[in-house]
Amino acid sequence: MKSVTLIMKVAAVLAIVAVLGILFVYSKRQTATLETPTRTLIPDVGPVSARPPAPSMEFHLDDGSTLALSSLKGKVTHLVFWAEWCEPCRREVSLLQKMADQMGPNYQIVLINLDEDEQDRARARVFLKDQGVHLKATYQDAKKWTELMHVEALPFHSIIDRAGRIATDFIASVDDQKLAYEKLIENLLKEPENN
Repeated sequence: MKSVTLIMKVAAVLAIVAVLGILFVYSKRQTATLETPTRTLIPDVGPVSARPPAPSMEFHLDDGSTLALSSLKGKVTHLVFWAEWCEPCRREVSLLQKMADQMGPNYQIVLINLDEDEQDRARARVFLKDQGVHLKATYQDAKKWTELMHVEALPFHSIIDRAGRIATDFIASVDDQKLAYEKLIENLLKEPENN
């Protein structure tokens, strides 16, 4: 009888140790996953030869004009996919405006709003106005652009070099990584237009 009780106690202890071990390994794996997100930091640009050409895009801007992406060749063009409900998107718009002002006419930002209904788009317009943001903005064809540019999450940034190639894209709020963002843009502005 004593040996059966002892065996049951040892089995219970071993079962508890096994469960704790599994939980420990699982928690470490979850922590590692959370601490190493994919595509959320501002990446460095790759070699020119590895950059794909930007797709043909034509935006209907909020001021009623039309803007073809190809017309911005010779400039570093920054496409920012955002929505009014996206808190990281809201945080970064002031910095985007400051960067556009600071970097000069060879750096252009186009805000591509992904809000789904007109009320949300109206709130987005008011928000930009309240923040003093006067960047080029479009509120049309959101689904088309997200599919074309493979937008996975917001804020999504696609930066096109002066020769019209996609230099990099990333998911991140640029205000969280201001120095890396500034360096990226400065380096692209230094590249010759026809390299």
